[in-house]
Amino acid sequence: MLWKRASSEIERLPDARKALAERYTIDADEAQRREHLAADEAAREAAEAEAAREAAEAEAARRAAEKEAARQAAEEEAARRAAEAEAARQVAEAEAARQAAKAEAVRRAVEEKETARQAEAEAASRAAEEAAARRAADDAAARRAAEEQAARRAAEAEAARRAVEVEAARRAEAEESARRAAEAEAGRQTAPEPAEAEVVAAAVGHEADGEADRSGDGGSSELPIYRWFGSA
Repeated sequence: MLWKRASSEIERLPDARKALAERYTIDADEAQRREHLAADEAAREAAEAEAAREAAEAEAARRAAEKEAARQAAEEEAARRAAEAEAARQVAEAEAARQAAKAEAVRRAVEEKETARQAEAEAASRAAEEAAARRAADDAAARRAAEEQAARRAAEAEAARRAVEVEAARRAEAEESARRAAEAEAGRQTAPEPAEAEVVAAAVGHEADGEADRSGDGGSSELPIYRWFGSA
């Protein structure tokens, strides 16, 4: 060790430097020992990691082999089932062909009778179709006539309703004109006082233009003077 190699040199040093040299020598030796321990620990960890890696690779290889064996077994089972299905299909096809031949023989045996029956049924069907077409045409004509009648009645009812509305509007307008004329007549019969007449004249002069535009049939009841009489 470093301590044994340098011991002879330390003995020749003074006491103060001897103690310092001994301490540094011991520290260096401890550091070297620790380096060796760390190197040994790192080597051990590396060996353990390598062993773990090899074990993992071996496990992965084993699982892959098992998976491949299972895949091959599944493929063989699928091939066996496919072969069985093909054999069953061929047997079924042969049976179907036999049944088809038998059915064809039966069909040919009854074909002549069926041809005659179909001819009779076709004639009856055509007669029924012609009768149904005639009935449909009659029904359509009747429906169109009914629709036209209903439309005509609706038009007549609408015209009557509009005539009633026009008559009602005319009567309302006549009644309004009569009411306005009566109000105007009542206003003319009631003469205002001189002072009131001046106020009314001023109001009439101020609003005459605007009221003249709004006046029409019976519009005289809307003049300011009549509104004044009404408020009074």
